[in-house]
Amino acid sequence: MLRRRSGFRGGAGCLQRDASHVAVTGAGLLLHLTDWPQYSDVDPGNLVRSISAPKVIDARGTLDAKRWRAAGWTFRALGRP
Repeated sequence: MLRRRSGFRGGAGCLQRDASHVAVTGAGLLLHLTDWPQYSDVDPGNLVRSISAPKVIDARGTLDAKRWRAAGWTFRALGRP
């Protein structure tokens, strides 16, 4: 279910996190660029079925590498092995 959130300039909205599987559908790579907890807490097991190549780069260091790897993702984080 997609929900829009208003309150941004020009009346534009943004998609909420419950649409994260839609955002990664067909993608070849997931870039995690925020430290907001609602994105760090996304279930990698649910997302792995939607992405064409389960690869993630964690630019903020907020994802649990073991959890993502256990769900079948190739995981890389800036500044971490």
